[in-house]
Amino acid sequence: MNPRNATAGTLKQLDPKVVAARRLGFVAHGRGEIAGKGAKGFGGSHSAFLAALSASACP
Repeated sequence: MNPRNATAGTLKQLDPKVVAARRLGFVAHGRGEIAGKGAKGFGGSHSAFLAALSASACP
């Protein structure tokens, strides 16, 4: 099974119990341009970006 397609299918589920049972993981490895409202706190350095993700309750 293709991991990308499996993830996409999981995210389309309407039942949150089905999604929770599939135990998806997330790894933040980079970022594109972050601008506009809500961009505050995602500073210039990679470590600042990771700190902002952590503060946003992102694992």
